[in-house]
Amino acid sequence: MLVRRFIDNVKQQSWFAVGLDVLVVIVGIFVGLQVTAWNNERANKATEIEYLLAIKKDLTADIEIIKSIERTNERKLAVFQQTITLLLANSSDAEIATAFAANFDRFGRFGFFRQSRTAYDNLTDVHSIELIKAKALRNHIAEYYYKNYQFTEGTQTQVARVSRSFAQTFLPKIMNGDTLALIFEQENNWPKNSVISVEDKKQLLSTVYLLQNYVLSQNETLNSFSLDAGEIASAIEKYISGGADMMPDTASETKT
Repeated sequence: MLVRRFIDNVKQQSWFAVGLDVLVVIVGIFVGLQVTAWNNERANKATEIEYLLAIKKDLTADIEIIKSIERTNERKLAVFQQTITLLLANSSDAEIATAFAANFDRFGRFGFFRQSRTAYDNLTDVHSIELIKAKALRNHIAEYYYKNYQFTEGTQTQVARVSRSFAQTFLPKIMNGDTLALIFEQENNWPKNSVISVEDKKQLLSTVYLLQNYVLSQNETLNSFSLDAGEIASAIEKYISGGADMMPDTASETKT
């Protein structure tokens, strides 16, 4: 209809009507583009909020995991200190062996923190981190997930390696009837005495001291992760509620 009218107006050289028809077409195209852009923006905003809420849920899970590991580490540190005290006091072989056996599970157990990062990985794989429009919040989220790689490959790997090595090395050295009864919770016919050499005691002391420092370092980093996770989760909540970027901005973009 519009095309036929346009042709008729051209034939009749009704230039005002021609101009009006052209204007109607231009306005129609412009309005259509604006509506499309508006719909796309609404869809992107909804997707952004969906991912942010999922990331917030993962961050909350991280905080709970960290709390659990920290509780385990507190018990481990108490056992480490007890063992160090016995060794520094040059306690008897039987006392050292019994203390080690009574807390054997603490020496061999370690909490390995792995982030809950399903939402973040889905965001970066399917869309882009740029979907999050708040620059400072976006940077902080990217930094949070990026630095976990360094932590996992560094301190945590050392804690795991030394813990396993410690259990494998010293368990045979303290095996006697009493310690085996503590470990396996059943009677046995093994000899009752353990002999721990001076060199073994030196190695035991140095290893426990090393483990103690690794666990303290792990706790320090875990606390940093927990604080970051809480801060980001709070910023996400405020951003979704008020639409403002609530994170302090960083000097440069973070590698993702």
